[in-house]
Amino acid sequence: MIILPYSVTYIINELEKNGFEAFAVGGCVRDSLMGRECADWDITTNAEPKEVIRVFEALGKKVLPTGITHGTVTLMLKGAPYEITTYRVDGRYSDGRRPDSISFCKDLKEDLSRRDFTINAMAFSPRTGLVDYFGGKADLAGRVIRCVGDASMRFGEDYLRMMRAYRFASVLDFNLDENIRRAVLKNRDKLAGIAAERVRMELDKLMLADAHDKFLMFMEDLGSVVLPEVFCLKNIPQRNCYHYLNVYGHTMEVFRNSESDLTQRLCALLHDTGKAATMAVDENGDTRFPDHAAASRDIAFNIMKRLRYDNARIQAVTAIIRLHNVPKHVSRTLLKRRIKCRGEVLTRQLYKFAIADCMGKNDYAQEVTLPILYNNLNELEDIMKSGEAVHMTDLAVNGYDVGMALGIRGGEEIGTALNRLLEVVHERPELNNKGDLLEIIKNAK
Repeated sequence: MIILPYSVTYIINELEKNGFEAFAVGGCVRDSLMGRECADWDITTNAEPKEVIRVFEALGKKVLPTGITHGTVTLMLKGAPYEITTYRVDGRYSDGRRPDSISFCKDLKEDLSRRDFTINAMAFSPRTGLVDYFGGKADLAGRVIRCVGDASMRFGEDYLRMMRAYRFASVLDFNLDENIRRAVLKNRDKLAGIAAERVRMELDKLMLADAHDKFLMFMEDLGSVVLPEVFCLKNIPQRNCYHYLNVYGHTMEVFRNSESDLTQRLCALLHDTGKAATMAVDENGDTRFPDHAAASRDIAFNIMKRLRYDNARIQAVTAIIRLHNVPKHVSRTLLKRRIKCRGEVLTRQLYKFAIADCMGKNDYAQEVTLPILYNNLNELEDIMKSGEAVHMTDLAVNGYDVGMALGIRGGEEIGTALNRLLEVVHERPELNNKGDLLEIIKNAK
């Protein structure tokens, strides 16, 4: 038995009172059967939009015609939106994205038959119970993603459904039905015509899931279309004392070891994309990749622009990629200076990524480098908790104090003096008090 929220029960009951059918449908039914929290509740009905509007406006409720051409209106209840959609059948999908036409119907099975996957094609109402024409409940139990009807036909209606299949498999840690994979391999080139923003949204959800084997499967099946710059790394060997995998294998291992954070996962995927263009082989047969970090940064920038990422995300990812090969062993003083120049957030992200990057290398590299990286990250956290001066604003004196000590009112000299004091307290934090700092300024006059 699925327990519906009061508002959903109210909507279904009011439509039924007026002689219509109504059901909760789709993802909310799937998640309820899995015991997962459901944020959005969608309702489907045989009432046409004008009839839905009439029923609820008669009760003094606000109804918005948000997608009325596709049979959807939005009912507002206590400030929360509920989408109510009329049963429909779709016409041809000539653009592989939207139906050329839709027509309303009165049969729930017809409506459910146009949905993507069996686990999303179930409906429920308190009076009727669970409606499951296509075996969605059995597929939930079997932990399998399967299309409603013919997979190629479903994908032809919206080619982004190919990515959605892998996304559901990753998020739910389900297996993909073999018919889906066959249809994907047949139709994957059609993804090139999908809007970049839609591809990016699915890719983000895929990357943040923790079923890494499903992400690897996605890359095997669709990586050549969605991320060809990463997929081509399969052909790039790494023969040196730090690696045991080729560049693609290393990339996937770094991805597996990275935090479930979008910036970290993007860095993992894109950090070595420049190795394809920079590979050189020395006289011993070892591979080298001179300045591949800069090349990777440029490629990552182009990929993220193509996928319409926001500028802040692009800036963070490309900065980490450019810096990911910097020397790892630094003193506490130098670490403070890095935090001052790069900021606390970027510096922390850089060390977290460097740890994931190292974990994609061989045992020798990990034994040599991981202790240093963990020590740096722990020291960063200690610096931030200790309250030691990192930025000029952390000093116990300000520009006015320095100006008075120097006998001047402003100008470049004051800024130079404050920077000099900051360098002093980076090395000797105990001197960050007004008396000692003013004494240093006076002695420097």
